[in-house]
Amino acid sequence: MRLVRFLWQFFCLLVISAMAVAVYAQPSAMPVVVVTAKLDTFRDTAEALGTLRANESVALTVNVAETITAIHFEDGERVKQGDVLVELMSA
Repeated sequence: MRLVRFLWQFFCLLVISAMAVAVYAQPSAMPVVVVTAKLDTFRDTAEALGTLRANESVALTVNVAETITAIHFEDGERVKQGDVLVELMSA
């Protein structure tokens, strides 16, 4: 029983000693890296979420309540004056 107690105390003393050495030990010197300075292009980018609004747009309205049967243009496509853009139900 005394031997177990002695070994336990010895073990605790070793652990405390190791912790004290780790806490009070002097840190080693940090390595230094030397690089020659030079001019370079710096590009700072940012990502964002949002909604875009066109500089130019047009709102199409009709004076009759009919169903559109055909659309004759694509999104973003340029059209000329007089072009047929949509067809309405002819019934």
